[in-house]
Amino acid sequence: MAIDFTAQIYELTEWKPRRKDLLKPFPGKFFRGPINTSTRVCELGELNGTVATLYEFFFQDTAARRVMVVLSRASAEPLLESEARGVLGQFVGPTQKEPVSRVFWARGSLEQNKQSASGFLRESGSLTENDFEHYGRLCVASDARGAAVIDTTVNALPPGERAERLAALCALAFAYRSVLDDVIDLLAVAGRNPRISPEQQLRAWSQFMSSYYFHEPIKLATIELARFYGAVRERHKISNLAQEVTDQLRLLAELVRLDRSEAQAKREKSMQRWIGCLGLMIAVFGATLTAAQVTPKVVSDAFSQWSQCNMKVGLLTCLNGGYKETASSDLQASPSKPVNQQKKMPTRH
Repeated sequence: MAIDFTAQIYELTEWKPRRKDLLKPFPGKFFRGPINTSTRVCELGELNGTVATLYEFFFQDTAARRVMVVLSRASAEPLLESEARGVLGQFVGPTQKEPVSRVFWARGSLEQNKQSASGFLRESGSLTENDFEHYGRLCVASDARGAAVIDTTVNALPPGERAERLAALCALAFAYRSVLDDVIDLLAVAGRNPRISPEQQLRAWSQFMSSYYFHEPIKLATIELARFYGAVRERHKISNLAQEVTDQLRLLAELVRLDRSEAQAKREKSMQRWIGCLGLMIAVFGATLTAAQVTPKVVSDAFSQWSQCNMKVGLLTCLNGGYKETASSDLQASPSKPVNQQKKMPTRH
């Protein structure tokens, strides 16, 4: 019996890198392309044989960005949570940290190692042989608190990078779960909170799901890792969470469509009322003109008076009442015609 690798995985909230913390492109090639390019890695350091590696997932998406740290130890002495938290505090200070998963890898028989795996994952002896799936010579158990692998291959070599990859994919799985849990809550209130734009939420999370979420984020060429991820995904219902998000997005899109239809119907109704009022005004105006027996001469005189007003005081003044004043002054200024006097008849002499 030999414990080769144990790890504690934490999610960090509002992590601020130190000056010496350098985020680099993810060097692994086992994730799908969009996951590889949207993941950065930072080697925080090593303390007392414990290595701290930080993974920044979905860093190109501000709302979905998740920071996970894997603290691992390649030793027969398992890394306990209390010890891991103390080491992590040396690297990230008071940053909020939440334990999300654990990883255990050992060589030997299942009977010899199941108790050690159960003690590390559950802190009890309740894990049984029936909790392990068999993939060739590998026995894999995915538990609520982590994953355990027991390599029963005769004279098996230490896992080395295989165990580190298992820890990285567990970190991705819990980054997915963290994002999906938040999205479910956000979409639940987006349709009824006036301060939240449903269109914005719909676009943002539809973009995330289409760009970064994959049922199989592990390249299928890496069969061992794909099996590991499948076990973790099924145990933590990540596919179910993704389906719920997809259903919510579909319902929210329908709600947005209904809101737009109602708004369009209100605009059309308002426009119809406006057109009806305008038609009524035109009809009344036409009837008034007919009743007043407007002749071409009246129209011509009115046009002439407006033109004169515009030339004298300007159009704006005319619109403000200058038209009437100008017309009145013109009438006062015009000389009145003399009254016809009766002709005097010539007197006869």
